[in-house]
Amino acid sequence: MNNPPDGVQCSNCVFYEPHAEHFGICRKYAPHPHLPHATMERFSDIRWPNVRDKEWCGEFSKNTPKNWS
Repeated sequence: MNNPPDGVQCSNCVFYEPHAEHFGICRKYAPHPHLPHATMERFSDIRWPNVRDKEWCGEFSKNTPKNWS
């Protein structure tokens, strides 16, 4: 996969919320169930996705969406 354009990384995204050094959570979509030990037996809790600050995805946005008040 190609590298993203300059500046496209989680730490520069409007949906990124830092919570530890080099780590944060992505608030692009609603939290989802976290499966303990990668099993489908039961959910342990609901979480926002954890991401590293230098990661990136195709949903990157540095601007606040227009429909936010």
